Amino acid sequence: MIWLNSIFLMGQAFIPFPTALMGEYPMNPLAVSLFGAVMAVNTLLFIGLQSYILRNLIKPGMISAQVPHLMQKSLVGVISYLFGVAAGWFDVHAAFVPYALTPLFFITPPQGRRGLEK
Repeated sequence: MIWLNSIFLMGQAFIPFPTALMGEYPMNPLAVSLFGAVMAVNTLLFIGLQSYILRNLIKPGMISAQVPHLMQKSLVGVISYLFGVAAGWFDVHAAFVPYALTPLFFITPPQGRRGLEK
């Protein structure tokens, strides 16, 4: 767990570099694609850490309190960022669309949470 968390945090600490690079060179396909690649890798690191926690550290009675479909939502994020990476090589403006829409997908409230329904 400590190693997975450390690697995840190193990935998070690297995010400002491609963000600044993309901000400095917004029309450069390499800078725009690097941002998407870093975000995809960070999402994969999150999935790895989350799955380890769910498999090994959560009490069986707490499984029902977890956000449903979190892993599937995270995989959509990876696919979306990788789509942006590919689109960045053809048109950098097209890459900004999935980069801007992906976080919106994650802020939607989860549907059907057990125990919180009225």
